[in-house]
Amino acid sequence: MDQDPISAISRLRVHDVARYTPLADECVERLSGMAGLLTYEWFLDETESVSRFLECFDSSDSMLEHMRRLDDVYPRVYEVATLEVVDVFGEPSDELREALGDFEGVRYWGTARGFERGWG
Repeated sequence: MDQDPISAISRLRVHDVARYTPLADECVERLSGMAGLLTYEWFLDETESVSRFLECFDSSDSMLEHMRRLDDVYPRVYEVATLEVVDVFGEPSDELREALGDFEGVRYWGTARGFERGWG
C-alpha cells in the first residue's frame, strides 16, 4: 500500500534530566539504522526542563515500526518525563491513528499545502 510521509514533533516536561538523557541516547542508538526513518532528533532546554523531538518517516508503517522498537523504553521515559503534546503532520493510516490513541495530547495536522524534496 502506498503511504504518505509522516512527521511528528513531541514535547515532554522533563523531571529528571540526569536519567532522561541516557534514555534519549538509547532511543537514538536503537533506531539509527532503521529503514524508513528519515529524521530523528532530540532537543533539550535544561533551563526550562523541556524536551522536544522531531521524527520524520517515509510512511505510517515506518512510524509504527519505530513505536514497536521503543515499546519497552516508553515506560522508563515516562518515569522521568511527562508527554505533553504529540503533533502529527501528514495523513496517518488508520492503524497508526489507533496506535497513537494510547498517548494523551496527540493532535493531527493534515497536509494543506507544500512540497517535499528528496533526502540525499
